[in-house]
Amino acid sequence: GWGPVDEGLDTMAELLQARGYRTAFITDTYHQFKPSKNFHRGFDEWCWIRGQECDPYRSGPVVSDEETDKHIPPAMRNPGRRDFHRRYLMNVAGRRSEEAYFPAQVFRGGAEWLARNQEAEKFFLVLDSFDPHEPWDPPAYYRSMYDPDDDVVDVIWSAYGGADQFTPRELERMRANYAGEVTMVDRWLGHFLEALRLSGRLQDTVVALISDHGHNLGDSNLT
Repeated sequence: GWGPVDEGLDTMAELLQARGYRTAFITDTYHQFKPSKNFHRGFDEWCWIRGQECDPYRSGPVVSDEETDKHIPPAMRNPGRRDFHRRYLMNVAGRRSEEAYFPAQVFRGGAEWLARNQEAEKFFLVLDSFDPHEPWDPPAYYRSMYDPDDDVVDVIWSAYGGADQFTPRELERMRANYAGEVTMVDRWLGHFLEALRLSGRLQDTVVALISDHGHNLGDSNLT
């Protein structure tokens, strides 16, 4: 789980840092910055991009139930789920452009780090994008590639349970939002990889892509 990094264990960043690598960590995964977690150990530079999911980033203005319910299917509107969605909507209030979305911030941050650190002989750069984890709320033009209609609640969260909690149309919107989110992440990962190529370091750099889990999205009657 999201337990702390044991103080008695060496991290990869610490081992490489001791061998002359320049190290950096750019992430929007707020779990890593809960008290005492220590995920930033061994990095010469680290950046935490705030506001994902239930990160206690903003305390207001409070989003109304009416606005929150635009993202929750009627059968799932309970106080706990409303509070979960409300926190996230408060965090991203005021977002106006794609560049303000989290994958853009993470991968643009990586590209900018490469530009600032071109003279580094060896480097270890960790870019940790929480997306395409939920909530799946890409700009509408990404979602509309997979579902152009607006006749249903905008489902942005899985239930981690039976798919029968959703109507077939709600599941269709969930899949479209997920696919749109993945497409947006691909776009910004591509932005970083192009920056790596232009820096001249692509040929002598190992690029590892790692994921933690996927989603059923209605398959096997699970979400």
